[in-house]
Amino acid sequence: MALKMTLAFSDNPRIDPLKDGTIKPDNIDLEFVTTDTNTLFYRTLAHGLEFDASEISISDTLLAKERNDTIVEGSGIGALSRCF
Repeated sequence: MALKMTLAFSDNPRIDPLKDGTIKPDNIDLEFVTTDTNTLFYRTLAHGLEFDASEISISDTLLAKERNDTIVEGSGIGALSRCF
């Protein structure tokens, strides 16, 4: 029996291989929720357990950690989306 996971991301081309099945983890059924980043960050912080994993900004992560918000847990997997 496969583990079911709901992942929430903005429309990000780096996630496309997971979404289209090019990359498929063994024994995990992935369900994707795609929304704009502001809505995504709000839903992650306000509703907490709505998703098994989601994208969140480093600033929102640090603020949640400062408040001892246990909703934001796990490891950060970082990737810069912009060049400066």
